[in-house]
Amino acid sequence: MSRLGIIGGSGLLSLAGIEIKHQQEQQTPWGDPSGPLIFGEYAGTEIVFLPRHGNPHVIPPHKVN
Repeated sequence: MSRLGIIGGSGLLSLAGIEIKHQQEQQTPWGDPSGPLIFGEYAGTEIVFLPRHGNPHVIPPHKVN
């Protein structure tokens, strides 16, 4: 099974066909990400999604890290 990493808008969480498996907080050397990593599956492909504006959508575009 292949895996795909996606950084995108919070609307992706509501797309039909995505099965969310779990979420994970992640630290990085460059600071905290905008939200937890979301692990799931879409059409037979494992995905890891990072909501660019947080979840819920609380970070405006000019403040995204």
